[in-house]
Amino acid sequence: MKKFLQISLPIFLVAMLCIELGFRFAENQVDLMVLTGKKEGVNPMLATWAKNEPFFSYSAAKSFPLEGKTINNYGFISTPNISVKKDSLVKRIAFLGGSSTAGTGQLLKDEETWPWKVAESIKDAGYAIDFINAAASGYTTFESYGVLWSKLRFFKPDVIIINHGWNDFSYFKKDKKELLNFRKNAEGVFEGVKFLIKYETYEPLILDEYIHFSQVLSRLRLSIWHNEGRGEVYIKDDPELSAELSLKSQGSVAFQENLELIKAYCKMHGIACFFCLQPTLVLNPSQTPSMEAEFMRVESIKGHMDNFGLIFSAVKEIASNKYLIDLRSVSYKEENFRDYIHPSPAGTDRIASIVVDSLLNNYFDFEAE
Repeated sequence: MKKFLQISLPIFLVAMLCIELGFRFAENQVDLMVLTGKKEGVNPMLATWAKNEPFFSYSAAKSFPLEGKTINNYGFISTPNISVKKDSLVKRIAFLGGSSTAGTGQLLKDEETWPWKVAESIKDAGYAIDFINAAASGYTTFESYGVLWSKLRFFKPDVIIINHGWNDFSYFKKDKKELLNFRKNAEGVFEGVKFLIKYETYEPLILDEYIHFSQVLSRLRLSIWHNEGRGEVYIKDDPELSAELSLKSQGSVAFQENLELIKAYCKMHGIACFFCLQPTLVLNPSQTPSMEAEFMRVESIKGHMDNFGLIFSAVKEIASNKYLIDLRSVSYKEENFRDYIHPSPAGTDRIASIVVDSLLNNYFDFEAE
């Protein structure tokens, strides 16, 4: 037995060392201290193109180059330079949303983004306007409310258009249901891959402080003890509130409450507030897929479609018909998307056309009367 241990123990230790080194050289490092909230993690946006903001996480850093993109002096993406003070004869439109509004997740030039196209079309219709694209990659309704309250309000917009949904649900793993990220491969065919960015938190354990140095032990711990948190709506010690929230998606609760905050602010300041039903490549399983690669993926995308059903229900509860912009007709058409959510130039043409019609019918022409 002693001889066996003398031989097997060194082999085991060498094997463990090799596995440990293998994990350490892997791209997806596990940091237990970050995952359990004991240490601040690195925001991937701040590591690349963004800078910290005091009230809403981050905004675009003007020093970061984006091909074909304008980042103005106030950190607004794809927005011409604009003064804080507004001409009294000019109507100012502001857009709130994530990367599909900013034109960043799949990079679009300034003039290819749908807010830019909306502004140009409204000008062509004879109205004096300027605009602010206050969207950015990764923004949820939480960031957009922060932008509105702490920054955008000083520019005194007359109209706000909100195009949110997907990012709010991507922060809630329980709601996400292993969503697929549809992107084109080298052959130009759409195919689904697992959504890569995960925002997870775990309930901390006492042993975390003693094993976090090891990738092997950290991964073993997460595979055995993996009680997950739920972002900003993680409820642990309030059974009554937990029972109430369990009747609805945790993500949809945060989504709807943030939209209500934005709507209330707009009402208080006399701002016309329009809400978009956000388009997405995959929306309705009863429709015949235009891509052969999707025929076998209907079940895989069920979570995606369930989430968008919750998104649409939440928006409809908040917005009256006059202020609801239905972009769902853009969905499920391959030519309108570069991936699952980010529009192509053809997609932004269609989005802009729908938004312009809504603004002319329900705001500009109405105001002119």
